[in-house]
Amino acid sequence: MNKSEFAELVLMRLNVIGAGEASEAQDNALVQQAYDFYHAELLERAIANWSADAIPDRIAEPLAQCMKVRLTAQFNSSATFDRDSWMRAERALFDLLANKKTENPTTAEYF
Repeated sequence: MNKSEFAELVLMRLNVIGAGEASEAQDNALVQQAYDFYHAELLERAIANWSADAIPDRIAEPLAQCMKVRLTAQFNSSATFDRDSWMRAERALFDLLANKKTENPTTAEYF
């Protein structure tokens, strides 16, 4: 998924646009800019393992939820940042990105 498609997904989650509607260029650019900042933060924390321009489909939804929480106040003036929602959204994203255990046994080398 590219950044523009991802921005539209976030705008749908924010109820700014409906399914199948096109977003306004300003709204799309705002989401993309916020995503670029968050992606850079995730890279700095060694969490992101994908290019900013190619969002893997398997993480698009939890990532969109993170962006929704971050941007809610920008698109709804009566809303405030909800730390609990942020923690849940980011935890769901991190769970998907975590290295999973494999069924392959490992061997120890003793010197």
